[in-house]
Amino acid sequence: MDITHSKSGIILAIMLLVSSPGQAADNKSGNIVKGPAVYDGIAAFEAGDYDKAFSIWMPMAKEGLPEAQYQIGVMYEKGRSVILDYSKALEWYLKAAIQNNADAQYHAALMYHRGWGTRRDIFEAYKWYSRAIENGHDEAQLAMSKLQKEVQPLRDKSVDEMLANVREEGRKLGITETEENIRKEYEDKATEAEKIRIKEEEEASKLAQKQAREKARRDAIALKKARKEAIARAIKNNKQRIMSQAETQIRADIEKMIRKEIEARVRAEVESEIRADKIIDDEKRTHETEISQAIEQIRALEQRERAGWERQQMEKWRKYQEKNRKKDSTKQSSEASEVGFVIQKPNLPDRFGQFKNGINAFERGRFASAASYLLPLAKQNIALAQYYVGRATENSSGNLADAAHWYQQASRNGIRNAGTRLGDMYLAGRGVQKNTNEAINWFRQSADKGDPVAYARLASIYYEGIGVERNYAKAAQWLKRSAASGDELSQMRLGNMYYRGLGVKRNGLTAVAWYRMAAKQGNVKAQYTIANMYFNADGVRRSYGEAQQWYKKAADQGHVLASLSLAKMYHRGTGIAQDYDKAIVRYKQAALKNISEAQHNLWEIYYNGDGVKRDYAEAAHWVHLAAKSGNAKGQYHLAMMYKEGEGLSQDYAQTVHWLLQASRQNDSEAQFALGNMYFAGNGVALDYVQSHMWWNISAGYGNRYAAVYRDLLARRMTSEQIDRAERLSREYKTWKYTVAKVSTTLH
Repeated sequence: MDITHSKSGIILAIMLLVSSPGQAADNKSGNIVKGPAVYDGIAAFEAGDYDKAFSIWMPMAKEGLPEAQYQIGVMYEKGRSVILDYSKALEWYLKAAIQNNADAQYHAALMYHRGWGTRRDIFEAYKWYSRAIENGHDEAQLAMSKLQKEVQPLRDKSVDEMLANVREEGRKLGITETEENIRKEYEDKATEAEKIRIKEEEEASKLAQKQAREKARRDAIALKKARKEAIARAIKNNKQRIMSQAETQIRADIEKMIRKEIEARVRAEVESEIRADKIIDDEKRTHETEISQAIEQIRALEQRERAGWERQQMEKWRKYQEKNRKKDSTKQSSEASEVGFVIQKPNLPDRFGQFKNGINAFERGRFASAASYLLPLAKQNIALAQYYVGRATENSSGNLADAAHWYQQASRNGIRNAGTRLGDMYLAGRGVQKNTNEAINWFRQSADKGDPVAYARLASIYYEGIGVERNYAKAAQWLKRSAASGDELSQMRLGNMYYRGLGVKRNGLTAVAWYRMAAKQGNVKAQYTIANMYFNADGVRRSYGEAQQWYKKAADQGHVLASLSLAKMYHRGTGIAQDYDKAIVRYKQAALKNISEAQHNLWEIYYNGDGVKRDYAEAAHWVHLAAKSGNAKGQYHLAMMYKEGEGLSQDYAQTVHWLLQASRQNDSEAQFALGNMYFAGNGVALDYVQSHMWWNISAGYGNRYAAVYRDLLARRMTSEQIDRAERLSREYKTWKYTVAKVSTTLH
């Protein structure tokens, strides 16, 4: 919604003198109106006083000013202040066109093309379109493409056929001309058409030759590279034998390059599945081994306890026999009973029951009960019991020093996870004094026993530089082991390292392979990263299908930027079928999470009626949210909706407010529009100093129209006003502009 195309018809285009419907000009070429009197014409046109504008511009047009001649042509074409007259409009357009005014050339071509004010003449139209294009007129280029479709059939007609057509048209229109004149005219036109055809064929031939040379150059480079690689391999192995097969090898290498990415992806997927199965089997085997060891240890404990009880009973019996040696056996038995010495089944604790009850209590979250069941076994050096006592003590907010003690005992007795947990305690300083080196020591012990968690801990220490100097090479070593064991964070980090070349050689395909492993486990960041790589051809060949697939997976898990990216693909039809309904759904997912770009793009859909019914109220709702979120374009377009009263009540104060917000973010369109507001005195006091300042700032950010407006306005300003405006422009980046701060009105 450009300020020069507003519904209100206000014309502020000093360079272009353009308005919307009922416009005074459509200047796309940058022709500049000269002379101070033109400002009075602009003011009159803005006020709707077309008679006064006409009276100002007509003398200038008669004096030969091409821009004024063009304006008069527009007024005759549109019927502003004068009776609509296409013939006079064409007359003035041609006067300006001869002086190389691109807009006049374009409008003259249009009138010949349409047959307005003259007989339809596509050859004259072709001529003036061509000149307008040479002068940089964009719309002339589009019109020329349509005209060329009409010119083509004429190239295939003979002069006699054209004469017959002309006579028939003349008969219908009541026009009579001599055959000689008609023949001469159309022979000239045919000659001109033939010249056009020859010129186009020459240009097409030159373009084809250029493309052929470029293709040959690229082919030569590719062939040279492939040949160099083949020769290098030949020298390393057997030069004479390999050289004889160079051509075959080159073809094989090219095919290998084409298949490389696909093979890498398939291999990564297969390896991922194999590793996943291996991880599950390894964890299962480790757990079964530790349980078996615990059972053997408990069985050995019970055997020792039973053997001890038996030795104790035998010792008591031996002493009893020595005391009663002189008595006969019958007497002995009777007296043994009397003294209470009776051999019976030993009353030993149920160690297996204790172990089972302790594990069950732990799994139910009854950590204190678990510790009481397992503590006697831990004291008897049952390794798995020591490990679970440590975990139960830690989870029940017990004495962390005791937990560290039992982890240490369990680790020394072969429980691989125990050392990792003890390392965590040293790393965080929980229950023990914080000591990174001691933590690394325990992590290494667990890693040596094959604990994948220990791999991940060591990788994190070197990757993040926790308590040690950051070392990406060491991090990569441990990440490879951890990622191969199935840790998704390690897979994601290893992908990052290959993507960025940290500690390893940069390789996009390898990065995608690791990202894919993490993504398959549901890692949303990995899914989004893969999508971006395929969308932007970043390290891999571009694939919009892959990008869409991974954006969708991430978006379905709530990743708002993935929702935004997917919405943009549907909205623009980038690599997939354009679908506004799906775009709106995905945009709203992101917009409701306060993503301002999504809010602004919803404005665009509803404002333009893209795939939906145009709805200014809905557009205003979303652009207001985008503006509040700090989106500069959202602030600019909200300002324009307030200015035009589209979906909102017209409010120039709000227009100025939001233009100022966008201008502070260096939006050149907003700065340009703010200059227009000061020039016209809409919502603020009319102030040429402020207008000049904002146009100057906008020009500094690349707005070429603002530069022309500024220079033309300077002709009406005093040197004092110009100096003040330029000083304010220079100071712009060092202070926060407010409407109140610079309110001086100098005219």
